[in-house]
Amino acid sequence: MNAADCFFRAAVVLGIATGLSMATSAFAIQRADDGKGQYLIVPVAIATDEYETLIEVSELERPGGGIRALKLRVLDRDGVPRQAANLYPERRGTWAAVLSRADGVARLKGDWSGCTLVEGPDGMEAVDEISLDFEFGSLEIVDMGRLGEPLLPPPHEAPDCDALIDLWDAPADDHDDSLRPPVGHLAARARIVNVSRGTLYEVPVTALKDFSDIPQHEPPGSALPDLASTHDAGTPDGQTRSVVCLADQCIEDFWADPIDAASAALMVHDVRDTYEIDPAMNARSEWVVTYPTMAYYPEDHQFAEMNTGLLVTDRTGRSFLSSVMPPPAFPTPYFSGSTAWLHHTRSVNLVDLSKTKDDVGELQSSSLFGIEHQVQVPGSLEYVQLDERLPDAGLVRLGFEWRHRPGGGLEYLEPLVANSGRAYLGRPAIVTTFMEYTNGTLPSDDGVSQRANYGTAGTPQVHRRVNEPGD
Repeated sequence: MNAADCFFRAAVVLGIATGLSMATSAFAIQRADDGKGQYLIVPVAIATDEYETLIEVSELERPGGGIRALKLRVLDRDGVPRQAANLYPERRGTWAAVLSRADGVARLKGDWSGCTLVEGPDGMEAVDEISLDFEFGSLEIVDMGRLGEPLLPPPHEAPDCDALIDLWDAPADDHDDSLRPPVGHLAARARIVNVSRGTLYEVPVTALKDFSDIPQHEPPGSALPDLASTHDAGTPDGQTRSVVCLADQCIEDFWADPIDAASAALMVHDVRDTYEIDPAMNARSEWVVTYPTMAYYPEDHQFAEMNTGLLVTDRTGRSFLSSVMPPPAFPTPYFSGSTAWLHHTRSVNLVDLSKTKDDVGELQSSSLFGIEHQVQVPGSLEYVQLDERLPDAGLVRLGFEWRHRPGGGLEYLEPLVANSGRAYLGRPAIVTTFMEYTNGTLPSDDGVSQRANYGTAGTPQVHRRVNEPGD
């Protein structure tokens, strides 16, 4: 039995974290503490010969009824849409699929309820399998709105796929009359699986609520709506609202460009988490850094490419740099003299912590997922002496508030400034951490040895920072 069979035979259980939210009641794009929202981001998805991604999308509440109209966006590592599809699940149904690769082709195959529509070579069609050009990137699921009469099927019946296809040939007024604004309450569960290694990673999904107060029902061949489609009552007047919650308060702001409101909701100053690469345990650690809004900005924007600060200490607190001779232009934040720099030009980036100094600058397969990337760790600064590799275990800090000047030294990254003049420091980023261990083999009752693999995935500790005007 393969992973897909196990997956589809399993009961669907959505684990949703609970917590207190300090967000205001105003309609404003923001991260959802409870994992439910109108816009869901799966920050890393893989379809290779070894790894496949399992995805479930469900709605935990059904206020207002109607047919859910969802957009699936499959994005490559540069943030380019590789596939778009419209999903119309049954009432209270779960849309579930496996993104895998066979014979050099990625396929999205589901046990989905309702209708999945794509734009095929002969026009719009309902499908149960999609072939696409994809290996490594991210997924997004967007609530486009609700479809009511006359498309609403009887209770406990699936939507009529032919009627949904015909909807796009109907007059615009007929289409618009059937639409209602999105409700949200979507939740997703994503898992990356390697069957032969016996490992499964639960990928944390980022949910944004209050993405749009109007229906945005786009045809299956369109990659819209997207994060630049963020909309509320103030959007037509250049006043799209966001809410960002810090440790002690939630801040509401307005933005002339809707994509900046989405970026503000995703802004991160720095993140921290532990890692382990002990060869005795065959331990490997990889971090995936996803910039969901990078592809929306022009090449000269500060978010079009990222120079991210990397600080690594071992468990004694010693920096992985054996000696430091910073240039005179080097400023003195508390981590100065202990930082290497990661140059990120793609929307989804791998940070492989298991490589050596001699690997830096080379195109290599990553240690855990086997994804080709340019090695940048343990570092490549000319004015420091680096150890051969990182310590076997320790703490990693990724800092998004500084950038490395081409001529040497550091400078603050230009902040994202709201209409109010508040400055949001850092970058719009989602960081996912992965660790895997192989402790050898275990005997079984039938005499066949079994590999003892296990791994974890998670979200690091996140710090956000917003400065008041004049600070």
